[in-house]
Amino acid sequence: KGKCVKKRRTMLCKLKRSIQIEQNNFKKGKLLMKLAERYYDSKKYLAASSYYKQAIKYPISSTALGACYDMLGSLYQELKDYKKATYYHNLALNKPQPKNRKATILTNLARIYFNIYHKDELAFNLFQKALQLFDSRLNYYDKESLSHCHYCLGVIWQETGNLSKARYHYKRTLCVSKANSDNSKKASENLDKINSM
Repeated sequence: KGKCVKKRRTMLCKLKRSIQIEQNNFKKGKLLMKLAERYYDSKKYLAASSYYKQAIKYPISSTALGACYDMLGSLYQELKDYKKATYYHNLALNKPQPKNRKATILTNLARIYFNIYHKDELAFNLFQKALQLFDSRLNYYDKESLSHCHYCLGVIWQETGNLSKARYHYKRTLCVSKANSDNSKKASENLDKINSM
């Protein structure tokens, strides 16, 4: 463990040094993004936020700018600052994004509207849009978003009394997510409740 921490610190120091000496503003923005990602992955969200905000001041591509906004939205979600999370996710939606990233952003926004603000109809529409955008080439992060999307739609349909649609989305959750994930556990429990009615 000690070697990993030391190696991570050394990598962060190298990145910070590269940022200091980099003359090209485009490259400097990309390096700031990379540094922010390292902090985000270490769950140091305030530091990550600072570096993402620095990166967006540089002339990075529109897609990279959208990625920064999306990551700012995600880290503010982790910090439970939902107003800022919503703000940055909406900024990300207005930038060019690959379809799966856009679907993930829509899913993140829908989760906030569903779980925090209890705006079920708005959340439902965002989840539906997200489902239309996901394609078959999913990475792990996209699969978790897709799984959560199906799970929340299952909950919405169950609450409105449409058990066949709820059952469909819970089954899709189980197909997409890992067997021990929160989504699959909750979907399985809800399926059992529906089937016992």
